[in-house]
Amino acid sequence: MKKYIERIYGTIENKNIKIDINTKNKNLIITGPNGSGKTHFLTNLHQTIKNHILMSEQDTYEYKIKRIPVIEQLLKNIKVKTDNFYNLTSELRALKINLRYHDSKLNICTPDFRELRSKTEDLSAVNLLFSAHRQAGITTSDAARGLENEKTIYRSEMKHNRVGGSLEKHLVNLKTRSAYAIAHERDSSVAQLIERWFSDLEQNLKFLMEDETTTLNYNPDTLKFTIRRKNKLDTDLQSLSSGYASILDIYSELLMRAAYLEIPPNTLSGTVLIDELEVHLHVSLQRLILPFLENSFPNIQFIITTHSPFILTSISNSVVYDMGTNVTTDKDLSLYSYSAVMEGLLGTRTTSKILDEIISEIAAITQSKNGNTEKLRQYIKKVSASENSLDNRSKAFYLMGVNSILDEDQKDV
Repeated sequence: MKKYIERIYGTIENKNIKIDINTKNKNLIITGPNGSGKTHFLTNLHQTIKNHILMSEQDTYEYKIKRIPVIEQLLKNIKVKTDNFYNLTSELRALKINLRYHDSKLNICTPDFRELRSKTEDLSAVNLLFSAHRQAGITTSDAARGLENEKTIYRSEMKHNRVGGSLEKHLVNLKTRSAYAIAHERDSSVAQLIERWFSDLEQNLKFLMEDETTTLNYNPDTLKFTIRRKNKLDTDLQSLSSGYASILDIYSELLMRAAYLEIPPNTLSGTVLIDELEVHLHVSLQRLILPFLENSFPNIQFIITTHSPFILTSISNSVVYDMGTNVTTDKDLSLYSYSAVMEGLLGTRTTSKILDEIISEIAAITQSKNGNTEKLRQYIKKVSASENSLDNRSKAFYLMGVNSILDEDQKDV
C-alpha cells in the first residue's frame, strides 16, 4: 500500500495554529469541536498538496533538509574567501531562511516526491477534495458509445473536472461492448473481463448495502441500471438515498478514473480529502464507509474530518489528529468502545441531557438534609429501567438515591 504524505507541518493559514502531524504513511482522521477549523484545514491542505506537486524538487522540504549537511561538510574542506566558499555560504543561509519560512505556512513531506509527481502527471495519482455537501450527480445514458472513444474523452476531461457522473454511461457502454464481442467477434475473453468487472462492482454494492441479495440489473431497452434487493423497492442510480448518494459521489469518481486509465482500482494512488465523512449516513454506514473505501482503493491515502465515534473506531491503521487539543495519536481506536472515544477523545458526554438533569436532581436531594423523598422515589423509579447501562458517575448517584430511600424506609420500621 502506497501512501505518499508522511508529515504535515507548519501553520494553518488564517488560524495561527502550529501543527506537526506524522501520518506514518497511514490514513489521517481529523476531529475536533465545531468551529475548530477542520474544514478550513482540509481546504488549505488540498491547495498545499497541489502546490507541492507543481514545485521543483529543489524547492521541497526533503531536498533542503538533505542539502544543508552536505553544504556544511563542503565548507569544512574548502578555503575561506574563495568564490566557492561565498557561493556555498550564501546558499546555506538562503536554505535556512527558507526553512524558517516553511514553518510559517502549511507544508507536507513526501519522501517519494518524484514518483508522486510522475503519477500525478499521468493521472494515476489523484488529489481530490470532497465537500460536506457532496451528492452523486450520475447522469443517465441516452445512447451507447464506443469504449475507446469514451476513454479518450474522459481522460482529457479528468485533468480538470470530475468524471464520476459518467458511471451509468460507462456501464451501458460496457454492456454493449460485451454483447458485441459475443455476437459478432466470437470473443468470450472480452465478455469475461467485463463480467468480472461487473461482478466486483456488485460485490461492493452488497457490502455497502449490507444485503447479500443486492444485484445490479440492466434494461437494454431503457439503457438504465437499477439496484435490486429482496423485499425492497428497486432503485435507479439517480434516486438513491442521500447517504448512499454521498458515498457514491466518492466511489464512482475513483472507480471511473481507474476505468478510464485502464488500471485496477486497487492500484489508483494519491490523496483523497473528505469533509465530514459521516454526513447523511446512518450509524451502520458510518461503521462501514472508511473500511469500504480503504478496501476498494488501498493505495489511496484518505484524509477525512469527522465527529463520529463510529468512523473513528472503524479501522485500525489510521492516525487521528484532534484540532481542539492539537494532539495526534496513532492508538488503535478500533479496540475502544464508542462511549470511551466520545468522552476521551471527542469530549462528549455519552448520557442524554434528560438523564443528566435527573441524576443532578437525585444528587441534590440525597445531599440535602430535608430532601423531597417522594420526588426522589419518582426519579429512582424512572432511572431503574436503565440501571445496567448507566455510566459510572450516574450509577454512583443513582445508588446513593436508592440507599437514601432505604434509609428513609428503615425509619418507619
